[in-house]
Amino acid sequence: MRSPTRTLRRTLPLFLAVRGFCRPVTRHLRQFSEGLATFFAPKKVKPRHNLLPEEVETLIDMREEQGALGTDEAALLRAVIDLDGLTVRDAMTPRVDLLLMPHDAGEMEALNTLESSRQRFVPVYDEKQDAIAYLVDVQRWKLAGRPHWSTLTVEPTFVPKTILLVEAWRQHLPAEDSAAVVVDEYGGFEGLLTREKFVEMLLSKAAPAPGNTVGIQPIGPDRYLVQGHTRLEEVERELGITLPPSESVDTVAGLVMNRFGYPPKPGEQLTLEQVVIKVKRTSRARILQLELQVLETTEEDGGGKGS
Repeated sequence: MRSPTRTLRRTLPLFLAVRGFCRPVTRHLRQFSEGLATFFAPKKVKPRHNLLPEEVETLIDMREEQGALGTDEAALLRAVIDLDGLTVRDAMTPRVDLLLMPHDAGEMEALNTLESSRQRFVPVYDEKQDAIAYLVDVQRWKLAGRPHWSTLTVEPTFVPKTILLVEAWRQHLPAEDSAAVVVDEYGGFEGLLTREKFVEMLLSKAAPAPGNTVGIQPIGPDRYLVQGHTRLEEVERELGITLPPSESVDTVAGLVMNRFGYPPKPGEQLTLEQVVIKVKRTSRARILQLELQVLETTEEDGGGKGS
């Protein structure tokens, strides 16, 4: 107990040698026990292969038609199935919607930032805004009586934006008040992922609360209000159209911004192959809402021109 470091250094080679001997033995024992369990287990309790998402969706449709599942229950189950292919970008809070605070912020600046934050966490950056050093839990800070923010900092967990949402939930969000910093392939700060945002996204798909805006909302014949963060594949699937391919963006707002080449103002519009897109609402050089009008197509157009 007087010198734990020296004791650890002397005993570590012994532990490594024991581990090298035990690892192959335990592997063979595990394989042997699994073989015995499979051999003696009755056929009716042997594990079955997991169903494919398409098969589960077919079962949900059948049970809904039979009346065993309600409409809301079926919608919730379908939303859970859709989680399998989502990444953290689908549920994160984007960087532009977060208030950032420098690590050397004065007392009044920090107080105003934390008080005005609409999100639960405020990222604290070091020298550049991409270098997130800490997270401050605003809710916990308020409950503690608003002490100095440095006494309630949380070490951030960094996850790539391409990681599957379910994997991020299991590995990097162990507690209700935990959060993960989402970064791009260059280490740039993209946004925050929290458990609250995950659950909010799941419930909004299955049972949107009154006043909540859904991603795609019909407002007339072939006319829709679309939130800027809606994924391109979701727009194509729901509206039955094909949008021009783009390798660098995956949301409808990103596609429009890429086509304009600058942050457009409300009222500006552009025409693509099958749809006219009009900008409805913006905030801080970010497109929040658009209006889409699907153009009629003819056989001669081949689905590529509007009539």
